[in-house]
This record gives sequence, structure tokens and C-alpha cells, in this order.
Amino acid sequence: MFDRGYDFEGTVKWFAERADVILLFFDPDKPGTTGETLGIMTNSLVGMDHKLHIVLNKADQFRKIHDFARAYGSLCWNLSKVIPRKDLPRIHTMCLPQPKAAGESAESSNSADPYEISRLGSGLADLHATRDHVVEEVRKAPKRRIDNNITRLMDAVHLLQMHATVTELVRKEWRAEQWRGRLRTSAALLATAVSAGGLHFLGMPLEAMATMGGAGLISSGGVYWYGEQVLHSEERRLLSADGLNTVFELHYSSSIAEGDAFVASVWQRVRDRLQFTLKAQGLGNVTAVSAQELESLQKLLDVEIPNLRRLAAPLDYSNMVRDGYSSRSTDDELEK
Repeated sequence: MFDRGYDFEGTVKWFAERADVILLFFDPDKPGTTGETLGIMTNSLVGMDHKLHIVLNKADQFRKIHDFARAYGSLCWNLSKVIPRKDLPRIHTMCLPQPKAAGESAESSNSADPYEISRLGSGLADLHATRDHVVEEVRKAPKRRIDNNITRLMDAVHLLQMHATVTELVRKEWRAEQWRGRLRTSAALLATAVSAGGLHFLGMPLEAMATMGGAGLISSGGVYWYGEQVLHSEERRLLSADGLNTVFELHYSSSIAEGDAFVASVWQRVRDRLQFTLKAQGLGNVTAVSAQELESLQKLLDVEIPNLRRLAAPLDYSNMVRDGYSSRSTDDELEK
């Protein structure tokens, strides 16, 4: 692969996060087949569907309709592998305006085959209309800035909410195993004390009591060591990719059963960072997440962010829905 000499994906992500409109162009001869482009979609533009416009440019270069269908289908197929949604966002098919050649007149253009003119004319008119629509979206960029910032806030809250939820579930499972180990050790110590007390009640000599007590302490130490090994094994299991996936799937089982692509996409973005953080910190040092804190995050999503959208109201939501804008809070507002 060509080495650009710098972190290209990171650079694209930096600019994309600060942009108000993102245009991603594909040419007919390269409909999303390059690994670098797919990497950009996966690592740099994830979570930015609300301001991303995908453009299949130079569509007027196709000479046959099946060539266009093949390129369009190839682009859709490649995008489906990197966009975790049931339906793909709208793909704008457009072309660059073609200036008239020097000396060309209406009579010379009319001398062409009438059937060819009517066939191309209707198609080119549609491409020009699509281009005008994309240009209009670019010109509306300043008006979208507030709404983009609100959407970025909403996205951050979704990530934080899932991060906190799964972290607390993992911490609780680990704590439960820790308490089971403590109970086993306590039970072994209690059994030792009871045995020693029974020997004393039966009038056994001190040597026998000491022997029994020593054996009980050794047994309790073994139980404690076994509990620590089990606890470490449980921590490794929970912090593995499969372990985190299991915790996530159990908690979000209803959303997964309903085919909620949004929840799945958020988890894909959260999992690796969550795994790295928990491994570096250790489950024994993870701070508990209270129910009140999780409720506050949910309140942000259900109340505060929709209120911000109503206060800003910079856009015509019907256009946003038409353009494939995906936002749970926006859908709720449209229903209201």
C-alpha cells in the first residue's frame, strides 16, 4: 500500500469531525474498491452519517446502462460492508457540467440522432438536478453547524452511556465472583474454628487442637488461593472480546433481536476502547457507576438534547429525513 508518510485516517477524522458537510466522491472506475477508502469509512467517518453525502461522480461517462448498474451495485456492495445499517444512505449520482465546444450551435446539436438526444437528455437532466441538490447542501453548511454540534453531543452521550453500562455490568460480575471466593474462604475458616471448638469441648489435648487448627488454616489458605485463581480467570474471561460481547448481548438482547443496527454500530465503536481501558485499569480498581448517573445520561438523550434541537431549529426536518438523516431524537420529534 502507498505510504503517505503520515496518519492519513487520523487526519481525515480530525477534519471530518470539524466539518459541517462531508462529500465523499467515487469515480465510475473506482466504486469503493480500494482498501484505503473502506478504511476511511470504517475508522474515520463512523458516526458521521448525519453530515456525510456519498457521490458517484461522472455518471455521464457510462456508455451503457448495464455499465452504470454494475458500478452502482459494486459501490453499494462495498459500502454495505463498512456501514452497519439496514439501509444504505442515499448515493448521489451526478456529473460535472459540460461546457459547449467552441463554435457549437443549437443547429449542430440538433443534427444528432433525435432518439439519442431524448435518451441522454432526460438522464443528464436528472444528473444535473442531483448536482444542484448537492451544491445546495454545501451552501447550507453554516446553517447546519449548530445541529451538527448537537448531533455530535448526542453521539458522545450514546457512546458514554454504553461504555458506562457495560463497564458496570462487567464490574458487578467480577465483584460477585470475588464475594463467592471470600465466602468460600470464610466458610473454611469457620469450619476450622468449629472443629477446634469441638475438640476443646470433647477435652482433647492441646496438641490435637493445634494440629487440627494448623490443618484448617492450611486448608483455608488453599481455598483462598483457589478463589484468587478463579477470580483472575474470571477477569481474563470478562475482559476478552468474547466475554465483553457476551455481557453486551445479554443486556441488549431485545435490541439485537429487533435488528437494531444503531446499537450494534455503537458497540463496535465502544468495545475496543473499553477493553483497553479495563485491562489497563484492572477490574479491582474500576469505580462503580450509580443508577442515578445512568439515569442522567438517559435524561440527556430523552429530554435535554431534543430541547436543544427545538431551540436551535436550524433545519427543515423533512429534508433531513429525505436525505437519510439518522437520529433517534429527530425521529421522536417528527412523531410529535
